Amino acid sequence: MHWTRRTWTTTTSVMAIIGFLALIFNLLWRPYTPVPYKTQAISPLHPALTAIMMDGQGHLLTRMVNQKALVVVPSSLPSWAKHELFSRYPKWPHVAEVLWNGQSAFFHTALGWNIPGLYRVKIQEIVPVPKVPISLVMAMARAHHDFTRSPWQWTGQGFRVQSHVIRVTPRLSLMSTLEPVIPSGGSLVILNGQGQLLAQESSPLGRSMSWQPHPLGKTLTPVLLAMALTHPQLFHGLTPQQGPSLLNIIGSRWGSSGIHRALLQLGFGESRTILGQPLTNPPLPKTTVSEFSEGTGLWGTSDELARAYLLLIDEGKLPAVSWFFHGKKTNLSPHILVPASVVAQINGVLPKEDIGTIHFHIWRPSNQMAVAYTSSDHGMVIVLQGAAATQTVAIVQQAAVWLSQNNH
Repeated sequence: MHWTRRTWTTTTSVMAIIGFLALIFNLLWRPYTPVPYKTQAISPLHPALTAIMMDGQGHLLTRMVNQKALVVVPSSLPSWAKHELFSRYPKWPHVAEVLWNGQSAFFHTALGWNIPGLYRVKIQEIVPVPKVPISLVMAMARAHHDFTRSPWQWTGQGFRVQSHVIRVTPRLSLMSTLEPVIPSGGSLVILNGQGQLLAQESSPLGRSMSWQPHPLGKTLTPVLLAMALTHPQLFHGLTPQQGPSLLNIIGSRWGSSGIHRALLQLGFGESRTILGQPLTNPPLPKTTVSEFSEGTGLWGTSDELARAYLLLIDEGKLPAVSWFFHGKKTNLSPHILVPASVVAQINGVLPKEDIGTIHFHIWRPSNQMAVAYTSSDHGMVIVLQGAAATQTVAIVQQAAVWLSQNNH
């Protein structure tokens, strides 16, 4: 009995060793079976983020996640699949292979097709964190040249995009605070007094308003008046009692060339203020008297409008708009366009909203546009569009709470 037990133990040990050696042989010496697509770099169908974005407080605005994707080899597809795919992506017949990193309902349907020429893979992709609009992240990536169709690298188990870290000015805490109070169909842009973009977001229906130029109407009137007040001759003999005709008289005296120069100084003109903006701004109008008072011919983006209002925050200075921290700070002060006394005059007549120790000036010329600004802390300008303009006070109150909690 003793001998039998020893024999069983020895046999078991030998079998375990043989099994382990067989596993090693199977892993290391078995014939290599190539995958039916390239494992070197493959270009993606959709551009990919290549930057991990972090705000000034160290909060991540993007993160790396594992996603499902498909490698498409057009020459191997069945005819029905070629018809389905090529009708949507006409360029596919002209490429050998492509990495399809889609998010559409059609892509998720294709994930279930078990056919030659379509192979499921894993990818490591950079995406925005919750509460951060994908449109904002994509626009910043384009502006920083970190939005690319460059090839993906094979890791042995999937594909990944090479990444690095950049520091950006938008604040995750502010966007998280404001996101719940932005109504459907509304959008907003927020700059601080140094011209740093703090937030640019919208509800789905307001997305186009946030990124495209639009008629400014009377929204720019306080800033244009500040520019006009630097020319005393424009106001000689005028009194407030002249009411609605006052702006027309000023416009007539200033002339279209004077107004045109003022708009250029404020940063308006035919340009792409936001890289990736679907439409360019139309040329500045040959401003007439009525356009000075109504703004019917003047177009601009929300960030351009917000920058113009920086004029009323810090004694007439107009800094550039920045989305990124470049590390090294310059000692160059922004050019002063308007004297502090003129800024005080404009601020003295605009409506105010006081939230604790934070004082916001508000200009709301229509139901679709509003501007609120304060010089508290580092200053803040909020431009609201669409349905967000109807919630100006609620949004301003949330912004004031954030300012009081994030003095820096």
